Amino acid sequence: MNDNTYKIDQNSSGEASSSGGADRSGLEPQEKPSCAPCFNNTEDPNVGCDEDEPVQSFLELVYGVLFEPVKTLKKAARRPPLANALLLVTILGLAGVLMWLLTISRVLNQAAEPSAMVPLPSTAPLLVLGAVLIFLWGYIKWFSYSAFISLAAEMLGGLGSARNVAAVVGLSLIPTILMIPAQMLNYYLASAAFICTTILVVWIWVAALMVIGVREVHRLSTGRALLAVLSPVLVLAVFTGLLLAGLVAVAVSIFSGMNLPGYF
Repeated sequence: MNDNTYKIDQNSSGEASSSGGADRSGLEPQEKPSCAPCFNNTEDPNVGCDEDEPVQSFLELVYGVLFEPVKTLKKAARRPPLANALLLVTILGLAGVLMWLLTISRVLNQAAEPSAMVPLPSTAPLLVLGAVLIFLWGYIKWFSYSAFISLAAEMLGGLGSARNVAAVVGLSLIPTILMIPAQMLNYYLASAAFICTTILVVWIWVAALMVIGVREVHRLSTGRALLAVLSPVLVLAVFTGLLLAGLVAVAVSIFSGMNLPGYF
């Protein structure tokens, strides 16, 4: 009798344990905790929350920067399209070289004989050298300006990286494409006011895009982002002012000790 009772208890406990195991195995998997917002990541605020976001294509970037700049540059700040930015800078550099060659050729043709339709052969090596230097200068300006802006933004409390800044700065140059048809149109108009106005409008547009991009990359206010974007110009202006002041001081000190004609 006792043996039978023990077997019944053992079977019931086994069934309970098996049912408990079934319950445990039948539990639905818990959802993974969602990642924290990007701005809570102090190490890199632009990484971690949108890894599955699709990368924008080149044409999408061009359209977005021209017509939806805030939305497009926000995405670019989170996932910097550095390759597309490099491609864009290359295209703009080639276009700039082409326009420079056309302008120089026109100037040389006007300076040469009326029958000359092409530049003189002796100027060809100089034109090639100038084209190469102008093309390389586009990359130098892009990298150096991006690095300077990123450094200034970090000094102002930014949390982004120079790589992201280089991407948004490259994308911000998209409006300069409009300079090509403007220069071609100016060949027929020959209006200095038209080309100067176009240059001013385009570069104000570019500066505004850079402010938006730096603001999104470094999580700065608009005022600090504007200060970071203008920092290279401000530093250059201060350096130029100090240089001119030094030259004036040297000139005054030199001429004040000389017995110039007419002064006794």
